Amino acid sequence: MKNKVYIYLGLLLLCFAIRVSAQTSSDNYVEVKTMVEAYNYEGDLDPNDESALKIRHKFQYYDGLGRPTITADGSVNTKGTYVISGQTYDNLGRVNRNYLPFEQSSSNNMTESSFKTVQAQHLGAYAYSDIAYDEFGHKSEVSIPGSLWVTKNKKNRYTSTFNDKNEVKYYEAPLDQNTLIDNGYYQAGALTKETSWDADSCRVECFYDMRGLKVLEKRYSDISNTSGSCTYYVYNDLSQLRYVLMPEYQLTPDETINGYEYRYDIRGRLHKKILPGCDYIEYWYDKADHLTYMQDALLREQNKFRFMLYDYLGRVAIQGICSQKDISESMDGTVSYSENSGGILHTDYVVGAGCTITNPVLETVNYYDDYRFLNGSRSSEFSNLHLDGASDYEYSSGYLTGTISQANNGELLYSCLGYDIKGNLLESKAKGLKGDLEHITNTYSFSNKILTSNIKVAIPDGKTLDADIENTYYEENDKVKNVKTTINYNGQQESSIINYSYDEFGRLANVKRPLSGSKNASISYDYDLHGWLSHIGTTTFQEKLYYAENPYGAAAYNGNISSLQWNDNFSDNNRGYTFTYDKMNRMTEAVYGEQNFTNNVSRFNESVHYNSNSSADRIIRNGLKQNGSYGAIDDLALSYTGAQLSSVDENADNVLYEGAFHFNGSKGSSSTFLYNGNGALICDASKGITHIDYDNNNNPIRIQFADGNVTRYVYSPSGVKLRTIHYTAVPNITVPIGTTHALSNAEIQYVDSTDYLLSGHLIVENGKIDKYMFDGGYCQFNNTELCKPNFFNRNIIPSYITFYYFTSDHLGNIREVIDNKGQVLESTNYYPFGTPFAHEDTGIQPFKYNGKELDKVHGLNTYDYGARQYNSVVLVWNKVDPLCELFQDVSPFTYCHDNPINHIDINGLFDSQEEAIDYANSHSVGISNVHYASDKNEWYVAFGPDDVGYSNGGTLERRFHEKVSESRWWSTIDNKNTDLSTGLGFAGWGMAKPLERSNAYAFRELTTGRYINSAKPTFRFRNVDIDFNLRGANKIASGIKYLGGASAALSAIIIGIEIYEHQKKLVGEGGLDLIMTGVGFIPTYGWAISSAYFLGKRALEDKRLRFLKQIIYKYNK
Repeated sequence: MKNKVYIYLGLLLLCFAIRVSAQTSSDNYVEVKTMVEAYNYEGDLDPNDESALKIRHKFQYYDGLGRPTITADGSVNTKGTYVISGQTYDNLGRVNRNYLPFEQSSSNNMTESSFKTVQAQHLGAYAYSDIAYDEFGHKSEVSIPGSLWVTKNKKNRYTSTFNDKNEVKYYEAPLDQNTLIDNGYYQAGALTKETSWDADSCRVECFYDMRGLKVLEKRYSDISNTSGSCTYYVYNDLSQLRYVLMPEYQLTPDETINGYEYRYDIRGRLHKKILPGCDYIEYWYDKADHLTYMQDALLREQNKFRFMLYDYLGRVAIQGICSQKDISESMDGTVSYSENSGGILHTDYVVGAGCTITNPVLETVNYYDDYRFLNGSRSSEFSNLHLDGASDYEYSSGYLTGTISQANNGELLYSCLGYDIKGNLLESKAKGLKGDLEHITNTYSFSNKILTSNIKVAIPDGKTLDADIENTYYEENDKVKNVKTTINYNGQQESSIINYSYDEFGRLANVKRPLSGSKNASISYDYDLHGWLSHIGTTTFQEKLYYAENPYGAAAYNGNISSLQWNDNFSDNNRGYTFTYDKMNRMTEAVYGEQNFTNNVSRFNESVHYNSNSSADRIIRNGLKQNGSYGAIDDLALSYTGAQLSSVDENADNVLYEGAFHFNGSKGSSSTFLYNGNGALICDASKGITHIDYDNNNNPIRIQFADGNVTRYVYSPSGVKLRTIHYTAVPNITVPIGTTHALSNAEIQYVDSTDYLLSGHLIVENGKIDKYMFDGGYCQFNNTELCKPNFFNRNIIPSYITFYYFTSDHLGNIREVIDNKGQVLESTNYYPFGTPFAHEDTGIQPFKYNGKELDKVHGLNTYDYGARQYNSVVLVWNKVDPLCELFQDVSPFTYCHDNPINHIDINGLFDSQEEAIDYANSHSVGISNVHYASDKNEWYVAFGPDDVGYSNGGTLERRFHEKVSESRWWSTIDNKNTDLSTGLGFAGWGMAKPLERSNAYAFRELTTGRYINSAKPTFRFRNVDIDFNLRGANKIASGIKYLGGASAALSAIIIGIEIYEHQKKLVGEGGLDLIMTGVGFIPTYGWAISSAYFLGKRALEDKRLRFLKQIIYKYNK
């Protein structure tokens, strides 16, 4: 009996059990049991007794030869049913057919014939993919499920042959030279040629030499193009990659602007790297092959180097900047930790005798395994970062436990992290700019999903934000079921609950938003046979996606979206685009139309032509012209030096109306662009940018505009944006191109700052909390000096904390902003490459295309993706892609491989989920480190401890979905009723909005006894402005004595209801309102005092709001 107990304990620790047996005497299968939660028991336990356990089952069946045939997975959906899929084999044991999955209540095995019958009943004919092989056993054809694909013979095809004569150029890179040699062409038959065609005949040819190294990848933009777009890979005799020649190299053979170059030291380590259009980057190593020094163009200009020092396990301990490098053969780049020793830069890390760091400046310090650093040489800086549960974090060995980093403004940032035995992040504390404190504690489920997160943020204004996130998951598939967000701030608490439901294949089917009405409460998602998203629907926004069944244009069979349609709150007509792609899957034309493309055709067209590097060299964009008609607002001819944009010529008439979003140049004008040695934009004449300064990590720190305006940024060393400051200069300042101007205090008209806390989730405007970004929307903190006129309605004024929700399309583009009653406050539509329809965007919040922040201040008009900023007008990034070496067939400035309809860019890094997976594989971290961050609506690759802390993970699937939350508005009594009762008499006009302390102070100052000063405020009664002199309140009161009494009684009832529903506090404004209502029953001075109190509240508020609106209007102008 003890043996049974020990075995079962082992199974619980492994979280699953594997049992090989048979459901029937003829079945051969493996059953996987995944425990949903830990089971606490006493005494003996029979492992086969599942009555007390929560388990998910998965069965894999095998044929008589041990080959997998049918899979029955009970952990996919939330219905407790099984998803059945299968495959068959040919006579040589090769898979020749894969069946699409279907749902079934039972997991029992079935014969091949019965499986086909049941599957066809569920999914119809052709719900499978056939695989054919050539005579050499190579895959030759793969069909695509679906009757349209099968009947039209649309499939993926593959061939394997050899190169022809004069087909592939022969480049060499000799070991003893740093030159590229053109040796003509490879002889016929010297290379293996593998060709693939997708379902739309898009062809890719790859050529491999005898070593198996790819020497050429050729793509074709159209069927008639015989030369193709060629990317060459050149190796030395040691099979080291020396050059990558981009396609444009065949037209301009200069590898410095159209290629990548790599040089190696005698030990085969990368020593020098040159990216397209950039100056070289050098690397140096210690005797253990640790990268210890590097220098790029910006550091070289300053005669500085970046150094990296490592602990005894090879983990980066210190990174910084120094003035000299030690490159001796005996150099040892390892450090040891010695508490309170001071060490290098007072980090307590001691450098070995064989390494000298000259004039070091700190960038990043990492501590591992324990918390001795809290009591070390920098204990004072860590004094308020001691973890609450530090004594329980005995499992932190092997994990990052603390960090110090220096922002590019010189401020130091600190953090401390604690883990459980599974490596889950339990607690973290961080100190940011100005000493902002962030404290996060998490709890986890048995399957390591976050159950709760408590987030506390203290900012220097003395106030603390407290956010609680509670997640629940479906037992059947461990996917998120509900997310409850509770916000506590400044004495007020608001919460929301979002519900997620899934279809039979585990795909998101519905998101339910807890709105006060049915309008826009739910978002539904539908998919086609392939699992491709086909429809998103709310009450006011509908989007339909078409692939092969396009009724409005050419069909796409390879997964490209051929057309899309949407309905929104802006127009009664359906609107849409039909798309045209070239044979490199680049979007070349998007034709706009309404009413099923029968009306207003071409009104918002966008067409693009590309050069060999896939950079746009011609862009034509239609829109609202200056004369009120629709036509070309941009007709751009773009020129490049290699991959870098050098100039843009505008051939369309200029557009000058307010809010216009287009290329800023008059017809016939030309604008120049300049870059630094690291490939980052430093001058953009079209936006009036005369110069951009960058920090040592190539993050922008200052943008100078020609009119004297300045934008500053603060970044962490890892590239996280921490702050943006906009300086608006006084008029009549002119700054020439290529220069900067330091504004004096007298030249600064005003300054606005935005701080980003919690990795951008918490936004602080001018020192006051403004927004908390949550999964699918944001929480607005309505500081009166920050409120914009769009939020105000005379009869509905938001509470201090208000939730708003995003409705997004299939790319995560924010199309609508919804309040908690389902009303649409903002509607935004976009051109395919991201430019908003300018005259339709109401603009109450800055997050737009792909959910990214659009900075329009000073005419910058770029989207911030984190790693880079994107200019959607000319379709380029502001600097080289940090991951450009993964996509060397296109320009490192190209957006999403020129296919913005199917792809989104993740933080300016990846183009798609598949590329995130490829990147993970290439860096040996595995697919398990590829995660879906639903708070950002994108995929990311996690390394080490960075993979913890996301509240909502996801499976590797194509998920386009909406996440929403709830807020409360004044809901029980329409404010007009209160206005009616109090406008006539003596009981309180200002029920719609709490009386802030500032107003109370102003009221006290303005009130002397029973009178208000002689100012004549204006209040609004049923949308009619009435001038009301408050000194005449006594005379009016005596004239409406009886009516006033009835009005006061009604008002008292309404105030009581508002207190009951927590719209007002009894100890506070609500109680004071009741007292003043009671005073209103005392003739005659009581009436006057009550009337003065309530009408004064309203009058002062009205005057203040009108003043604020004027200020905001001038600011927006």
